[in-house]
Amino acid sequence: MHRDDWDSVFKNQDKILEQLKPLNNKMFLAGGTGLQRFVLPTAYRNSEDLDFFLEKVCNKTELDEIKNQILDLMSKFPEAKLVNSKWIKDELAWRMFYDFEDNDETVKIEILNFTCNRVKDFAFVNEDIFRTENLYNLLLYKLKALCDRPDTIKDLFDLYFILRDLQEVNISFLIEDINKKFKAAIGIEYSKENIVSALNHRLEWDIEIGEHVKHLHGLKLEIESFQEKLKSAFENNIILDFSYKTRIKEKAQEFGLDENDYIDIVEDNQFIVDEWNRYYK
Repeated sequence: MHRDDWDSVFKNQDKILEQLKPLNNKMFLAGGTGLQRFVLPTAYRNSEDLDFFLEKVCNKTELDEIKNQILDLMSKFPEAKLVNSKWIKDELAWRMFYDFEDNDETVKIEILNFTCNRVKDFAFVNEDIFRTENLYNLLLYKLKALCDRPDTIKDLFDLYFILRDLQEVNISFLIEDINKKFKAAIGIEYSKENIVSALNHRLEWDIEIGEHVKHLHGLKLEIESFQEKLKSAFENNIILDFSYKTRIKEKAQEFGLDENDYIDIVEDNQFIVDEWNRYYK
């Protein structure tokens, strides 16, 4: 979604998280905003919604109680005004929309109640601001989302940045973990074929890129290539390793160079060059 003032959106998000910090032990942040703003080193795409998940599936009464606690905490914050609050029955979710008096940017808060299992890595990150899901579990969320809405680039885009920091992910175990996380809660079983089918779609580039990204053409080339390579990996059931560390090491060895010399001398995608020099050198 286009926004005129993303800096104000981010400030509004930060104010909400600070106000809701007393609920840090009942829910956690995930979704695109959690990943892009609070897990990755910087936001590569802009994301407006604050998606909160619960550690156990609640009944409607319990979920309403958490929703009411959010409304109560936010009511004590005079800068924010509740615009709308609605129950989305099909998604087992509450949505609340808040405006802020010092800007025109609305933020949506969503409480999602469809998953209870966290797998493999049980640590949270970003606990000083608001506890946020870790990379491996975000990988599972994003693969599910890719299958559920194969018409947007946002989930593939997020997967690119998740997998560039995860090495040697076994696809068979990954599919098992997706179903451990979601099957009992939503009654749907996911497979490699579901993911391949989603990756066969021509995904709409419907996102706004973070302002610090200076080489958009190079980034788009990366995402297009990643889609094909990820599809091939699932088709052939090979280990997923799209990490920059493995990738640049292997390319450097082809030229008899170390990683930094390869980046300086050979690599022609300026997005990769900038990212390596900023975060991996």
